Amino acid sequence: ALPPFDATRLRPEHLERDADGDVVFTPGPSTTNLNGTTHGAVLSGLAAAAQAAYPGAADARPLSTTVEFLRPVQITDWLRARTVAIRDGRRFRTLGTELVLPDGRTAVRAVGTALRR
Repeated sequence: ALPPFDATRLRPEHLERDADGDVVFTPGPSTTNLNGTTHGAVLSGLAAAAQAAYPGAADARPLSTTVEFLRPVQITDWLRARTVAIRDGRRFRTLGTELVLPDGRTAVRAVGTALRR
């Protein structure tokens, strides 16, 4: 039996960062899907959490997130989440996040829009 997934691992305050300030995450065996790779919901949650951890994101309420799954992610892969501001307006903020595999290829691309408070 697989261990249950601990959703608190995806809270912005629990995310680990590397020396460059990027979020890093290793999925682990509790995130597996029927194909033996990391479940898409976990990857979407990681992208959303990385956007919530972006500097200044605490003053915005998420409205929508679009996720593209480009490659499977093995449960042992170390992922790096790179988040950049696409649009940072007075009322809306749009952030782009890429989950990058150890070999440098992008596995997941997410775009999230939030309303500033």
